[in-house]
Amino acid sequence: MEKDNETDVQEEYGPDAQAAYEMDYEPDAQTMSDEEGVEDKPVAVAKTKAAAKTAVAHSKNSKSAALYRIIMLALSIVILVVAIRTLVKVSGLSKNDASQVTQELENTKDVTSDENVSNGVVDTGEIHDGDLTLEDIQAMDSNTIIDTYLISKTNARKNNYNADNLIQDSRFWYYEENGDVTSKTGIDVSSYQGDIDWNKVADSGIEFAIIRVGIRGYGSGKLVADEKYKDNLVGAKKAGLKVGVYFFSQAITKEEAKEEADFVYDAIKNYDVDLPVVYDSEKVLVSSARTNKADLTSDERTDIAIAFCDRIREKGYDACIYASKRWFLRYLNLEKLDDYGLWLAQYSTDLDFPFHFGMWQYTDTGAVDGIDGDVDIDIMFGGDDW
Repeated sequence: MEKDNETDVQEEYGPDAQAAYEMDYEPDAQTMSDEEGVEDKPVAVAKTKAAAKTAVAHSKNSKSAALYRIIMLALSIVILVVAIRTLVKVSGLSKNDASQVTQELENTKDVTSDENVSNGVVDTGEIHDGDLTLEDIQAMDSNTIIDTYLISKTNARKNNYNADNLIQDSRFWYYEENGDVTSKTGIDVSSYQGDIDWNKVADSGIEFAIIRVGIRGYGSGKLVADEKYKDNLVGAKKAGLKVGVYFFSQAITKEEAKEEADFVYDAIKNYDVDLPVVYDSEKVLVSSARTNKADLTSDERTDIAIAFCDRIREKGYDACIYASKRWFLRYLNLEKLDDYGLWLAQYSTDLDFPFHFGMWQYTDTGAVDGIDGDVDIDIMFGGDDW
């Protein structure tokens, strides 16, 4: 959402996937047929000795191949763990969370088991539902490995969406069930979009808008209203759209989160807001940002988001939390958020986030009549996830 902060919403499925080593070594079976009366004894003895040497050589080769498998498998796991250790240092995980991830990843690897050596499968245990082959692991980038691991470790409420139900026309994506479109199409906007012709927006097929009310400065910590929020609230409602709002947070305590919620309430209490009030939790790519300097744990960050949402609920509004797939997995504790609405930002049509969410921001480069330049496009699913 915050363009000047270069938010970390796009997931990285890098082009550096490497093909796995082909380590299967199965020498052709050697057979000997002793046909009596066909060959004289010296020749038969010579062939027998030669066959014996061949058998010994193949036996050595088989043992060497098995040893090679063990060495390569162990080396691959070492490289994997080193890569993960390096990645978590820059992935945004807190020191405590990063340490836990790397330690448990190491604990789930049994590189020397007979089963793994014999069938070429790494026992990834909790990393994945089912075994991953060595080829699978080598084909993954480190970010995906960590995300896969964190998903497997998270016991949060799941969604029942089916990616096959996503359909697309020349403008937008939709979600359908039993042949009927059950989703709503919307946008989220701020002062970055400038003056908006809301009638044209509505005529283009947009059904709702999530409007930024304000921000907390990531340097100063000051609460600042979005200069266009009043115009956008009035214009969107007059055009017949449903309206929600969001606030870009930089709260580092629960008290600050409640302060932000009160700020939002004061800004919208005289307007018709029928969709949730959203807590925007995302990464600021500036090391001096107050949320970066605070080095919050995922639990602390989650408790702060909950404090905002609970305060908003006390004021009579539905509450929701916005984040990217990776931010939800690494920076927040999803297990604490089963009772809160989630708005997922993932610029991909994979729809592979398994946990509950009610809205999906699928692009930040959408085009809509009435708005100059790019705009975020969203799908609101039918259901009670708000």
